[in-house]
Amino acid sequence: MRLNTPGNSLVLNTALKLSFITWMDTSTQIGAGLRLMYKSDSTWEQLPLSPRWLNVRELQLANNLPEGKAFELKLDTSVFTDAFSNSNDSLTFRFNTQSKTELGKAVLKLQLYKKEQYLVQLLNESQNVVRESSFFLALSSSNSKSIEFTDVPAGMYTVRIVYDLNKNDKWDSGSL
Repeated sequence: MRLNTPGNSLVLNTALKLSFITWMDTSTQIGAGLRLMYKSDSTWEQLPLSPRWLNVRELQLANNLPEGKAFELKLDTSVFTDAFSNSNDSLTFRFNTQSKTELGKAVLKLQLYKKEQYLVQLLNESQNVVRESSFFLALSSSNSKSIEFTDVPAGMYTVRIVYDLNKNDKWDSGSL
């Protein structure tokens, strides 16, 4: 199993989730063997968890965690059982949540020559979509458009602008 904390950091305003390799037994209750602690000043405090199965391989643990804090998720032995009756060993995950000071804002000022529906995507170095926005330039509107992407992690980005001819607000191959 693994947490959705790449680099041991949970992206701001993201739900904490556990992902499993195999199908899990979602019928059993998750008891007190699952604890989430965070460091407040110099002491560790426990946060209430509200685990909810999203599907047979993904469990959402918490929403809206405090920003810029150190966390520790502790799992006791046999908290989770998979479809083959295998259970987990005791585990401890340590991670931090991002702080607003670690994030920035990207402002794009676009000059477009065609009155169309557009999809603008902000891509990271791995060419994964980090943020996206769609808009329509009407005949009576200006050809310039300003777009803001807030709470963007530091890094190198590229911008992809797509003519959204079928007006579905996503990049797809269309009808071939």
